[in-house]
Amino acid sequence: MDRELSADFIRKEKNKSYLRYAAVLISIVIVFIFFYSLIKPTLDRKKIRTAVAEIGSIRAALTASGTVQPEFEQIINSPIQSKIEDVYLKAGEAVKANQKIVKL
Repeated sequence: MDRELSADFIRKEKNKSYLRYAAVLISIVIVFIFFYSLIKPTLDRKKIRTAVAEIGSIRAALTASGTVQPEFEQIINSPIQSKIEDVYLKAGEAVKANQKIVKL
């Protein structure tokens, strides 16, 4: 036959039930905090500067120095027999308009 459960046993079972609910609730809160930290922006709003766009001319100049390099080089064969007697420029030097490069 069934016998009556003791008050101590009933209290322990209720405590186990409460602990299970608390563990599930704490797990849900931890998961929520974790996913919130993943989607939270990392840039502080105080560091973002915005402005209204205006129509006008742009006054900006860029000065730079350097050497122009060809994208590709090509060897040119002469249809007549010739020989290079003198080279006026070295590889990579700047060439001006109508400047002699080699003497044949």
